[in-house]
Amino acid sequence: MDDRPERIGLRYPAQVGLCGDAKLTLQELKPLLERRPDRSFLEQAQAEMNDWRELQAHRALPRYPIAQRTGMSTTENTRASPAGLHPPARL
Repeated sequence: MDDRPERIGLRYPAQVGLCGDAKLTLQELKPLLERRPDRSFLEQAQAEMNDWRELQAHRALPRYPIAQRTGMSTTENTRASPAGLHPPARL
């Protein structure tokens, strides 16, 4: 789905391309959808996404404390690092 038809299928082949504003197009399609009683695919995808998020959170942790990497004491390192240098925690 894209609001520019020339971009549909550009990154990944599309069997059916939808052209339009995503919110408006999905609002039009929603009444045509039927809820499936078998939720196993959704539950598996959600579990895999949770695993991926946990892995990314683990990878974002420093392997060694900053003081060990720089050779400075924790107090020296705190004074040397400007506020906001560290990236925000990811969900």
